[in-house]
Amino acid sequence: METNKNAVRDGSMDMLKFCLAMAVILFHGTKIYRGDASTLFRQGASAVEGFFIISGYYMAKAGIERKSESLDFIKSRIFGIFPHHIFAFVIAFFVTAYLQGLFSPLDAGHIKSILMLGIGAVPEFLILPPIGGIAYSQAAIINMEWYLGALFLGMALIYPFILKYGDKFCSYAAPLIFMFCSGWLYQNVGTYRVTWSFGQFVSRSLVRSVAMLCMGVFVYWLSTHTKEIKSNGYKVLFTIISAGCWYASFKFFDSHLPKDRIFAIVYLMGIGVLLEAKKGTLFSDLFNNKVSTFLGKISFPMYLNQNWVRRLMIRAKLSWSYPKCMLVFLGVTLLFSLLSLLLAHLYKKYRAKKREATSATTQ
Repeated sequence: METNKNAVRDGSMDMLKFCLAMAVILFHGTKIYRGDASTLFRQGASAVEGFFIISGYYMAKAGIERKSESLDFIKSRIFGIFPHHIFAFVIAFFVTAYLQGLFSPLDAGHIKSILMLGIGAVPEFLILPPIGGIAYSQAAIINMEWYLGALFLGMALIYPFILKYGDKFCSYAAPLIFMFCSGWLYQNVGTYRVTWSFGQFVSRSLVRSVAMLCMGVFVYWLSTHTKEIKSNGYKVLFTIISAGCWYASFKFFDSHLPKDRIFAIVYLMGIGVLLEAKKGTLFSDLFNNKVSTFLGKISFPMYLNQNWVRRLMIRAKLSWSYPKCMLVFLGVTLLFSLLSLLLAHLYKKYRAKKREATSATTQ
């Protein structure tokens, strides 16, 4: 059973994940608007670094505290998101076929093209593109799998070392790997914002993932090796510091500053995650509620479903105002994300009942 301590921590982290997801989604939504008014989060793609840091924190927590086996850990992460992945993939597949005109008319030639599209989409469905450097997985269905592939492969590379070396890896190797990978990206690309590109025998998105995951691992170590924050005075101080870190981060996401400034912003994001992980701010109590938990849960389905909604709206060539474009974009994405959550919940209940029935018959 989840303790209140975990609930407080998770509520704060969930709110962070939702805010970071909104920055990414609004960044992608700028292509829908066809006017000349100012748009939001022009550098929102860099909010992905926050996701990687939080994932690295929880990965280290699983390895140090629960000591889950490597294969079990990766399987649980992949199977945990796969129902949402399948839901978004199926819709996005039909949207892609529609945008390519494969349903008009639905004749033998177009059916063959749909089948070929499906074959080309296999690597993306299996979340493999960044591993092999397959640009857009030949089909570009959801077109967000670079993040999932880089995340899971990065975890598969790092987690066994956490499991074997524990604090030694978290405190010593992790920050060194973070700095080395960051330096490599700075010298070769000039930013963390790499997705499908492949260079020097390695996927750049994988280097990005490993760098940020290692920062999250180091954040976990710091959170467990620094004193607990109990004083209200310190909590107020750290709330101000955390708010300042996240204000600067989101201000950068919404700026025209050079992309290489993210190499400084990630340190502020790391500090912000650390303070929330330690329950060192007033935000930890503020977001200890079901609303924050719900927003955290829906952030991932929204990330997966945003692109097919965006592509349909771009094809429509809307002449709406920017606020109307974003409200419809977010509304449709939210609606289908809610449906994804509902179907995943029903599937989970079905699996639980099936296990109970199987257990009853074997006893």
